[in-house]
Amino acid sequence: MDLAYHGLSDGGGDFCIGNGLRPISVHESMGYHMLETIGNSRFINDTYWAHAAIDKIGKSIVIVSLEHVIRINKCRLWGPWEVEWAIDLDDIISMPKINCVELILNTRQGDSSTGTQQIKIAGQKEMLVWLHEKIEQAIIVSMEDKSWTLTEN
Repeated sequence: MDLAYHGLSDGGGDFCIGNGLRPISVHESMGYHMLETIGNSRFINDTYWAHAAIDKIGKSIVIVSLEHVIRINKCRLWGPWEVEWAIDLDDIISMPKINCVELILNTRQGDSSTGTQQIKIAGQKEMLVWLHEKIEQAIIVSMEDKSWTLTEN
């Protein structure tokens, strides 16, 4: 399987940016752009983490930010990306699991604090393992960024 085709490569380029002077990645730039423009810029304030095409033709993509996991689809060649679903990272109640052909996210169901639901992402095992790793990383980094206050009883 060609990792670059499925959006799993690190890309790399000839130019440098930002703190630490790391190579520009076309793949990462595309991810930032999608995150900022989908859903009428609903996710513009999110911090991009990763994205991957979950089909062979690249018309269905999962974007991971430090705030959300988002699935987008492109129905027409020249049409906009449409948000199929978006989950707050804080609503994922356990680390993702992988079975043979699916990545499973256990989430809080709506406004209910007791109900749960499963979001399933189907795809090739290699892509699911990569996406699983990126979602786990985003959950951990997101938790580290939150300030926790301890109260004594």
